[in-house]
Amino acid sequence: MDIYKNILQERTTSLNDLTHTQDNLQLKIGGLITSIREISTKNGQKMAFAKLEDFFDDVELIIFPQVFTKYKKILSRDRIYMLLERSLINQRTEINPSEPKFLANSFEDDI
Repeated sequence: MDIYKNILQERTTSLNDLTHTQDNLQLKIGGLITSIREISTKNGQKMAFAKLEDFFDDVELIIFPQVFTKYKKILSRDRIYMLLERSLINQRTEINPSEPKFLANSFEDDI
């Protein structure tokens, strides 16, 4: 991941800087996907939850069916991505109220 450090620092917002991010803010974040959990919705569509980490922190990504279908072929663990995200800090968990959730809008893996 070290070879991508400069690119990620220049082109994305560090996950370390997200603790006071506003709700529903469009951000470009990047890092390594360390886990992906695929589930089926009530309608039978596939969606996923993923964990993205950079050099400082990690966040949970919510990948709704339309986005998951579009990018499923390129998504895998242990790959570096840049993502256009929308923060959902108003959806904080009761267990960790400071942990933001992010809706994935797009994935770039050719950085």
